[in-house]
Amino acid sequence: MPATDNIIPPVSVHSTAVKIIAAGVVLTGLVYGAGFLIPIVVALIVVNILEAIVERLEKLGLTALLAVPIAIAFVLLALVGLILVFISQIDAFLAAWPRYLERLQTIAANLLTGLGEEWVGRLRTQWGALDLTNRISAALGSVGGVILNFLVVVLYAGFLLADRGRIARRLISLGESHADRAQTFATLAKISDGIRQYLFVKTVLSVATGALSYAILHWLGVDFAEIWAVIIFLLNYIPSIGSVLGVVFPALLALVQFDTLEPFLIIVGVLAVIQFVIGNVIEPMMMGRSFNLGAFTVIVALMFWSAIWGIAGAFLAVPITAAFVILGREVVVWLWIAVLLSHERPRTSRTPAPTAVAEPGTTAPSST
Repeated sequence: MPATDNIIPPVSVHSTAVKIIAAGVVLTGLVYGAGFLIPIVVALIVVNILEAIVERLEKLGLTALLAVPIAIAFVLLALVGLILVFISQIDAFLAAWPRYLERLQTIAANLLTGLGEEWVGRLRTQWGALDLTNRISAALGSVGGVILNFLVVVLYAGFLLADRGRIARRLISLGESHADRAQTFATLAKISDGIRQYLFVKTVLSVATGALSYAILHWLGVDFAEIWAVIIFLLNYIPSIGSVLGVVFPALLALVQFDTLEPFLIIVGVLAVIQFVIGNVIEPMMMGRSFNLGAFTVIVALMFWSAIWGIAGAFLAVPITAAFVILGREVVVWLWIAVLLSHERPRTSRTPAPTAVAEPGTTAPSST
């Protein structure tokens, strides 16, 4: 009689079709529900930041009644400070733009001299028609939408922070048994702790990167060093591409600001070293192996979330992907997600309980 233990069961066509349809529905919901989902996800991350600040304030002896409003005020002041840095420099940038444009035209003309005067003339005509004032005015016109989204995020974050205990208890109560409820609590705690650790480490290193970059740019006399420091700080949250842009943007400004290549080369060399050391040496040491995300996974996640959620997806790519990895480690049926996204095979904290086998003449113990 042939052995049947090693026969792989056939894949159910119906089950596969259901999974494909479900994946399509989820993807469609992510794309068309971006306006609704992005503020919620951002609010969840803001709540994690606030909770981390509240915990540290409570360790200093403050009560929750005092720690919560102080944490909210701190985050709001930080955001307002970043906005004011940009607003204070708009007029100066508009005043300097004609000088930058003339310098850029000269550089491009020198590079395109071999193509003939016709190409140089076309280039000057096109760039001369570039009205940056109107473009900035149009961008400022969309500030109302940004402020509205910001207020929505603050509103969501306030409700989530106030009801965080109640929401967690509701999710935990979904478990059918005490073990399931305990596992749900542990999973939620690990996701929250993992994202919190990522945000803390990333924020500290982003501040360090922005401060060091500001010191170099200010020393060289690059215009708007404060703005570039803030931009570099923000770009550092975008994996891989953000660090490259944090070097390229100020280097290009130095190229059109100065008549010599020396500041450009110094910026490219020094800022690249800063980004490399912080991103590839210090950050892995501080992060440890908590996420275990491979470089390819990070790039794919960045491309995927950027494609469906734009710039917000670029900033949220790593936290969302890390949450899925942690979830896969804790829930056996979703282990394949953690295996697929992790750099190395993840160690799960939960494995299926072995089936109790009753010996002859005895009764197998009940699982209840």
